[in-house]
Amino acid sequence: MKKLILFLALCCATAFAQTDSGSVRVLVTDASNGAVAEAKVTLNNVATGIVIQRDSTSDGYATFTPVTRGSYVGVANSGLDPKMDRLPFLNVSAFQVQALNTPGNSARNPAIGPGLFAMNLSLVKRFSLTERISADLRFEAFNAFNNVNFANPTTSFGTAAFGQITSAGDPRVTQAAVRFRF
Repeated sequence: MKKLILFLALCCATAFAQTDSGSVRVLVTDASNGAVAEAKVTLNNVATGIVIQRDSTSDGYATFTPVTRGSYVGVANSGLDPKMDRLPFLNVSAFQVQALNTPGNSARNPAIGPGLFAMNLSLVKRFSLTERISADLRFEAFNAFNNVNFANPTTSFGTAAFGQITSAGDPRVTQAAVRFRF
């Protein structure tokens, strides 16, 4: 009887020792292959939609433990500020070409662009020359604070520039004008 109990105890311990999870370790680097500390790293389970987020450590690694078995992809946005490093703006490993006649699993609009901030100013002074005739002196400044407004990243999958920001909006533009009213 003691042998049977010992046998059942060993079998149960063996059955519970196997797990359905593991760990994922990610190295975050910049364009010069240097480690990036305190970067937000996101892991997305394709089947369940569970999203796990971690910060990278000082050596650039982010560890996800435990991670259940499944298909995982990275999130499209790399989380890098385009003013710091605009080349790896999108995580290109989060995208792949699907096999012919198979649906993909990407949501609509999976990435968010770098944003836009522009302040336009206009100063107008009207001078009365006569009772019926006047002149407006106008001064206008577009993007008055000269903020760099990066364009959206390149979305042509398979090209060398995919996921990179390669252009920006206009810098500060000023103009002056005189308008006669009669």
